[in-house]
Amino acid sequence: FTEMCARCHSGARVLLQRRPASEWEHLVHFHLGQFVTAEYQALGRDRDWFGIAVKEMVPELAKTLPLQSEAWTQWQASAAQPVNGNWTLSGHMSGRGGFSGVMKVSGGAGENRHQLSFEGRWDDGKPMRATGQALIYTGYEWRADLDVDGTPMRQVFALDNGMLRGRMFLREHDEVGADVVASLQRAGNSSILAVHPPYLQAGHEGELRIVGTGLDGELTLPAGIELLETVKRSPTEVVVRARAAQDARGLHEVGVGNTR
Repeated sequence: FTEMCARCHSGARVLLQRRPASEWEHLVHFHLGQFVTAEYQALGRDRDWFGIAVKEMVPELAKTLPLQSEAWTQWQASAAQPVNGNWTLSGHMSGRGGFSGVMKVSGGAGENRHQLSFEGRWDDGKPMRATGQALIYTGYEWRADLDVDGTPMRQVFALDNGMLRGRMFLREHDEVGADVVASLQRAGNSSILAVHPPYLQAGHEGELRIVGTGLDGELTLPAGIELLETVKRSPTEVVVRARAAQDARGLHEVGVGNTR
């Protein structure tokens, strides 16, 4: 495998795929059509590369990396996860700042295609709105196209038990984007996603927005942070004014009830 498949690219590129034998054989032929010197490069010209690829590697790959397997069938049966409903979403884009809001997800009957709408705000107070659609592959790979305040963007998230994590980025420039985390608003799903802004200057006071789901219970601030006023409370957002002591330093957890 290392000499035949992983000599030109990473082994993971192969090991992440699942194909029947006919498709593995098709891939061998495609390689020789696209890379016509494959048989004459190092680890190719000293052996019957094509013969080994077709007669030995294809059966081996079809056995170890098949398209269908009992484990895959069992996983598919338990992979369906609820996604429709309201999601509390928080993100941060370098050069622009943090944002948060609620993403509404609907539809999906039969095709795993879902309609999206988002209402939120940037940390500087400017509103943020988006609409689009998402497609979920294999029960957990979230791929979405959406329009964010007139700008085409995409989402690449991993769906895991009521949580979404990943990136949202410009459709034409994927290097420009935001790290995003979201939590489905449902019974028993309690989490703190982020604090906006994520800092207080030592010796100063400011407003903090704690964003999440199921935010019920007593607010716990770190030592050295004094609570001045609770401005607003809801299951998805706790807004407070607080003051940091002059000697306050470092990163600290914030808690709401039993959630950290």
